[in-house]
Amino acid sequence: SNEVFYVFFTKTATSTNPVYAPGVYFVEVEISNQFPLGKVTTNPIRIRESSTQQITAVHHADGKSIWLITFGALNGIPDAPFNTFNLFKIDNSGFASKIVSIREELTSNTGAMKASSDGKLIAVSDLSETNIDLYNFNNETGEITLNRKIFTDTALFAPKHAYGVEFSADSKRLYYTAEIGNSGISTLNQFLLENPNPSNPIFQEKRELISLTLNLFLCSIGIEVMRQLNPTKR
Repeated sequence: SNEVFYVFFTKTATSTNPVYAPGVYFVEVEISNQFPLGKVTTNPIRIRESSTQQITAVHHADGKSIWLITFGALNGIPDAPFNTFNLFKIDNSGFASKIVSIREELTSNTGAMKASSDGKLIAVSDLSETNIDLYNFNNETGEITLNRKIFTDTALFAPKHAYGVEFSADSKRLYYTAEIGNSGISTLNQFLLENPNPSNPIFQEKRELISLTLNLFLCSIGIEVMRQLNPTKR
């Protein structure tokens, strides 16, 4: 539809109000001649009983539909491990049945998730850990398999806890923001997913680009700027 949109959001904290129970929610928004500034036309609808902060979307292989990808516990049982992807195919008829995929377990519910522009990879960060889980994604079937764990440190004795993640426009680089230990120093980092020069004997697959005493959320805004840079430049 050119006028009706879905807005998705996650809720991770518990609440005594069932309307605000943990999970993944959506509302419908109409942007039309009648409502040029947009109008929320539904109450929040919960489509998943458990959620982390991680949520993303990417085009289906058909070029028309959208995969909504969420992460959380298998069900709404308190203290259940965060180890499950739920995928929803969205097309012009609405939501299709969800696909459930149990994968690597996260320590916390804090972090980010992004799919690459070509729909072949998914990156998931966990602020409590010092690695990013990189997955292969089949954007036709919805199948998810672990590709590798990317350790986020770029120097010895300087563990980095990643938060924001984003792929470059050509899907060959992964950018992530991370805090060095508990120092309050936030960094913007780059990981090369493939070696652009296999004959280079000193190839560096990851490096720190920027280091600032800045909140991780604000630092994460810089990722979108990096994503828009010419992917052939480093």
